[in-house]
Amino acid sequence: MNCVCPGTIDTRVPLWAPRLWPDPESAIRPCNRVRALGRIGKPEEVAGAVPYLGSPMSSFNTGSALVVDGGRLVPADGMGLREGDTGANPQE
Repeated sequence: MNCVCPGTIDTRVPLWAPRLWPDPESAIRPCNRVRALGRIGKPEEVAGAVPYLGSPMSSFNTGSALVVDGGRLVPADGMGLREGDTGANPQE
């Protein structure tokens, strides 16, 4: 069993409030800045993940959560890993 986990997507649901502002773009700009790609997603970008999970190309993916969020979950300073690094904090 796999699933697609979309981030903020440009649909009428998450963007109805900013569109009420006099300058909707100024309300959406901070939302865009927290994503590695610098924008929110489009429905067709999420939809593109679904055929992959249903195709033979993903035959070895089991129990996967495919995050389609434009890099929202990537830390602002990157992953912070170097080659050979495990990500573990040696001081803990």
